[in-house]
Amino acid sequence: AGYGTSFPLDRRMTTKLLGFEDLNYNVVHAQMGRGKSELFLSFALAALAHTLGKLASDVVLYVSQNFAFLSFPDELTTGSSIMPHKKNPDVFELIRARCNHLQSLPAQVAALTNSLPSGYHRDFQLLKEAIFPAINHLKECLSILAYALPQARVNPDILDDERYQYLFSVESV
Repeated sequence: AGYGTSFPLDRRMTTKLLGFEDLNYNVVHAQMGRGKSELFLSFALAALAHTLGKLASDVVLYVSQNFAFLSFPDELTTGSSIMPHKKNPDVFELIRARCNHLQSLPAQVAALTNSLPSGYHRDFQLLKEAIFPAINHLKECLSILAYALPQARVNPDILDDERYQYLFSVESV
């Protein structure tokens, strides 16, 4: 599995049937590339998770009592046992946490692949355990955000609050 096969394969035909541009002439190069695609994918997933996590974090901040820029329907929040009037943005807190966790994916992939010699190793099977759930979790976060964000209600009177009286003071000087 590491350095070709003894089966009499027509490499040009399989290359064409699989849609590759050309043969992979150097099997050592092909083997040394194992794990790189997974690492590139993990960085892309982590970058998207970073953006979504930041967005969720901003939403959590903007719905807080200190800001109150936004609000959401009851179905997207939970009440507090101590303060029933409080609406906790659990959906966004969980998206933030999930996305923060997903940002560790490149480190997991690198740790699994960086010390392996060339060739195929059973270790590569563990990449699936890291990457496939990460893709599913990210799809879930995107789906939930696509559902929740259109339901955001902007507080139209927030700038009437006295704490924002100096918001445009630089323009007045």
